[in-house]
This record gives sequence, structure tokens and C-alpha cells, in this order.
Amino acid sequence: FGATTAGDTPEACSDSQLLLPIAPIETDLLWQNLEKLGAQGSSPLTFALQEAAKDLKPHVSEDRVILLLTDGKESCNLDPCQAAKEIYSKDQIVIHVVAFDVAQNDEPALQCIAQQSRGAFLLARTREELGSALDEAIRSTIPYNLRLKVLVGGSPLPSRMGRLATKWVE
Repeated sequence: FGATTAGDTPEACSDSQLLLPIAPIETDLLWQNLEKLGAQGSSPLTFALQEAAKDLKPHVSEDRVILLLTDGKESCNLDPCQAAKEIYSKDQIVIHVVAFDVAQNDEPALQCIAQQSRGAFLLARTREELGSALDEAIRSTIPYNLRLKVLVGGSPLPSRMGRLATKWVE
């Protein structure tokens, strides 16, 4: 999900776009798009989750995972916890939540999203923690048999999350 509307306007609560099609990853293109993202001021989490689930829906033969990176709770008076529960129960889409520098009272609502969708909740306060949390969330979606192969004799999977986290924090 990528927001294009700045601030807390009514349009911001329905602002989401698919930056790249759901397809095998073209790493350079992915990073070019991710590096353009920045905080816009509002957090339409429910809408973003629903849109991401729609984008993933046709891909039923694959593991479907949403990684939600947020710096705060839902700002559009909707219930992302209930949305996550519905998304998981209907489509078995797992949602990992990486909460960056969120207020302590926002944490339970964000934890609920992960819990209701069988995902992980990862809290980060610094850019180093953000890089680690993003890396952990991404690696947790790798199928077990692939992880086993990597542990037995392969080299670690490349990750640019640390570099990207540095860009988002600075």
C-alpha cells in the first residue's frame, strides 16, 4: 500500500494504491518504489488491509502475507482488528505488523491486528530496530523448507531493510 494523499483529509481514508503487481519480485524495481515512500500524516490501516487482501485474493495457491508497517493506530474511525480477523477467516491471509515508534497506548490495537490474522507483532523504536523488525517479518514468511535449505548450507538471503529503515527514519 502506498498513500498519495497528505494529511488528515477525508480522501486520505480511502487512499491506497498497488505500487507493483503481485508477481515474482524484481528486486531493483521493488526497492526503487519502496524508497519513494514516506509518511503522509494519516493511517487508513483498515482500508489499506482490505485493499491488500483484494490484491492477494486471486493468488490462492501461494502463501499470502501482508506486512503492515505503521507509525500509529488507525486514524479513520474504523476497526482494523476486526478487518484482520475477517481477512484471515475468509482468505487465510496472514498479517505481520511492524510498529515503528508508536505511542504505547496504540500498541494493543496494532497487536490485535497481528493476533487476529496469525501474524507477528514487531515493535521498533530506532532505525536499527526497524531494520531488524522488517527483516524478521520478511524472513518469517519464507516457507519452512526454504529456511531449512538456507540453514543447512546456503548463504543468508540478501536484505536491504536496514538501508531502507535508515532512509525512512532520517
